[in-house]
Amino acid sequence: MDATQAARLLFWACAGLIVYTYCGYPLLLWLFARRARRAVLPLPVGDLPFVSVLIAAYNEAAVLPAKLVNGAALDYPAERLEFLYGSDGSDDATGDLIRAQGGNVHLHQYPARQGKAAVLNKLAPHARGEILVFTDANSMFEPDAVRQLVRHFQDPRVGGVCGRLVLQRAGGGAGPEADETLYWRYESWIKAWEGQLGLLAAANGGIYAVRKPLFQPLPTSRLVMDDLIIGGRVLLQGYQVTFARGAVARESIAPDRRTELRRKIRISEGVFNLWPQLWPLLLPWRGARAWMFWSHKALRWMVPLLLMGVLAASFGLWREPFYGAALLAQMAFYAAAALGAWLEARGHHPGWLSFPYYFTGANLALVLGFVRSLARSNRPTWARLGR
Repeated sequence: MDATQAARLLFWACAGLIVYTYCGYPLLLWLFARRARRAVLPLPVGDLPFVSVLIAAYNEAAVLPAKLVNGAALDYPAERLEFLYGSDGSDDATGDLIRAQGGNVHLHQYPARQGKAAVLNKLAPHARGEILVFTDANSMFEPDAVRQLVRHFQDPRVGGVCGRLVLQRAGGGAGPEADETLYWRYESWIKAWEGQLGLLAAANGGIYAVRKPLFQPLPTSRLVMDDLIIGGRVLLQGYQVTFARGAVARESIAPDRRTELRRKIRISEGVFNLWPQLWPLLLPWRGARAWMFWSHKALRWMVPLLLMGVLAASFGLWREPFYGAALLAQMAFYAAAALGAWLEARGHHPGWLSFPYYFTGANLALVLGFVRSLARSNRPTWARLGR
């Protein structure tokens, strides 16, 4: 094989994998999900399971009043529901607000900051519930959200349930963040189809639930994404993780794309830190679980490398008309992304630049997150950004 043939192979292999992870995999999921529809379970009434809601909070005084009101308004018997808040070294009014609520709201105050994973590890043994629900202080549940989560645990094969997180723009109007909400809806459909097959690994951090016996202590020496490792471990234990479209939580999106980029870098760092925990999901004998993890996670995390492969191959083949046009298209796309970043820094948000800016920024975040994962061996905490 000469250099030209190798460049063509590199171009089409990398481009094919990119198209597969973003388009081919969702299409296959949709087809399989249509043929494997889950039974619609009734909303539970009567003898409801006891539910413990776990929230790690760090300096959340700004959102806690709304969160406490939201919890009190849930359509679930108060005597079968408890809220365990862990204040992770907060130095604002977080602890005072939680303590004042009383009733089924319990405060666990930790004077030194340890990170979200460590707080959840300490809260879980105190939970009296058969079902653990995980959420964030800025995630607001719809009144029936807990019932909608719990209904799926009537199936003994189900070990975890992911709710639907709805992102909202401030004031509800159109804005430059539309690209994120559109992408989030795309991801939500993928989660729904994966949930239909019981294969969902990465839950929505703002609303998900697991059976208490399946919860295992989280790694605490490094930053990790709890919503990925908890769901992944449920799959590794042989249980299904499904999607509850009717269990809705709402969050506000980041105020600008730069803030969103920093949030995605943090998430990417936490994801790459989990490889030592979740690599068994890639093993072929995991069957459909391995197919899901390769297609939706591993390949998606490799997209920056695949994009570099397409670009390098295009440079090598630029004299051929097709590859020359492909090179020009890529350069124009990345130039549009750079222009979007430059204009946003000056307060402008042209809508036609939203997609290249968001797509390039998301993949840049994966690269930077990977670098941070290699460089930061013992950083379990993070500062909340935007939403």
